[in-house]
Amino acid sequence: MKYCTGVVAASLAIAPAAWAQFSPITQERSVQGSAQLTSGEESSGAQEAIDFSLFSGDVSRGVKGADSASASVSAIQNSTISADTITGSLSASGSVVTGSSFVVGQSDGFSAFLVIFSVGADTQVNFAASGSMKFLGINPDGEPADLYGVTRVSLVNADTFDPIAGFQFQGGDYTNDAQFSGTLAAGTYAILARAEFHGYSADLLGPPARSGSGESSASFRLTVVPAPASAVLFAAGLMGAARRRR
Repeated sequence: MKYCTGVVAASLAIAPAAWAQFSPITQERSVQGSAQLTSGEESSGAQEAIDFSLFSGDVSRGVKGADSASASVSAIQNSTISADTITGSLSASGSVVTGSSFVVGQSDGFSAFLVIFSVGADTQVNFAASGSMKFLGINPDGEPADLYGVTRVSLVNADTFDPIAGFQFQGGDYTNDAQFSGTLAAGTYAILARAEFHGYSADLLGPPARSGSGESSASFRLTVVPAPASAVLFAAGLMGAARRRR
């Protein structure tokens, strides 16, 4: 009896592998950031995922110039792709300050995510996403591009391009979220996500004078919903095998 109990416990522990339905096909995940001043100071960097393993990207850069001019940027991403879960947390932020001698700052950063995957059979899933954007110091009378951003998360059918769940917004202060609980039919799907920030300090108002900052962030999680009946049947099969061995 002890053997059977151990078999059942082991079967329940490994059963989720039998529910895994995602088959990753391709991925593009990256972060990039650049901070620069019109006086010539500049710092930039980029990172990208080379395969489907865990990606932790972080590019943070900053420069300072004459008369308090400065620019900084940060682009971050933590994302995972596995047979039963796809997750991502993305952000892009920055700040820009024009110096008193009119040295202007510019900041550009983005965190981008794309994965295309297939499911071989109808698969019950849960999908949840959220995003936000906030700017400080934007000049209401200046050019809209002085502070600009994009926040996006989308789950789509990659064969038909039909949207399943998601959102996208740009500029201004926003928050949004998306939910989907249902069945993905056998086929090919994609998740696209992006957090982007652009700042240019020349026409921004303070305080302090002609400065601005902002952040765009997005996160999501897609998971396969385990089928309880599968675990019961799997355990029952192993119990039957154990009895035959006895």
